[in-house]
Amino acid sequence: MPEKNTLKINKRDGIFFLSLLLFTIFVSLSNFYSFLLFHTVAELFSVVIASAIFIIAWNSRNYIDNKYLLIIGIAFLFIGIIDFVHTMSYSGLNLISGLNQNIQVQLWIAARYLEAVTFILAPLLMFKKTGVYRQFILYTIVTAAILYSVFISGTFPVSYVPGSGVTQFGIYSEFIISAMLVLALWLLYVRRESFDRKVFLFIGASLFFSLFSEFSFTFYISTYWFSNIFGLICKIISFGLIYYAIVETGIRRPYSVIFRNLKKREN
Repeated sequence: MPEKNTLKINKRDGIFFLSLLLFTIFVSLSNFYSFLLFHTVAELFSVVIASAIFIIAWNSRNYIDNKYLLIIGIAFLFIGIIDFVHTMSYSGLNLISGLNQNIQVQLWIAARYLEAVTFILAPLLMFKKTGVYRQFILYTIVTAAILYSVFISGTFPVSYVPGSGVTQFGIYSEFIISAMLVLALWLLYVRRESFDRKVFLFIGASLFFSLFSEFSFTFYISTYWFSNIFGLICKIISFGLIYYAIVETGIRRPYSVIFRNLKKREN
């Protein structure tokens, strides 16, 4: 008889949730000491998580039956790269001269567009034959074009004006990205039978927190405004959930993540 896809929360899940909660609280409290410290830790956390997702996906590319993980994994490497540049270009760090808040907002928007597009494409292409090297090259070109438009050509639309706040392009972009994430959630729901239920719920929850993060930035006024802090907290939770859904679950229970479709056919 087919295996019933029930949701079972075990001790390991509880430890993960507690760890994510404590880490989020700790990082949030660091804001009272220094927003720059809070922002740097939050963003570097997302970069590390993005790298971990890429590593497990790439090293599993030859035998992944469900391509959702692979598509997300390759994309997260480049999302992490843009997030890393965004972190290093933050005006308070003074690591790169000649930068301003407009550039850091531009990089944030670009990374979130790339993330939203990926979560839309992943469920659409998960059963199609997509060349991993072709996808890698495509994301390389897109990422290079983004960085070129921001730092060299200056053709990326202005996203922030000191004294005025986020431009109309920036605000509309956050609404567009939010709508794209809603679409990604619906597409994930359509493909839910292709996932272990726990994996499906974790990815869905991650997308919800990404949606909250994006919506909060529609109220962005300044670096230290509450919406910025809340958005980063939601991003920490979102990346933590996608990590547990894909990396942790994929390593400890790869049968549920990587061979989900094969398991259904065998049943």
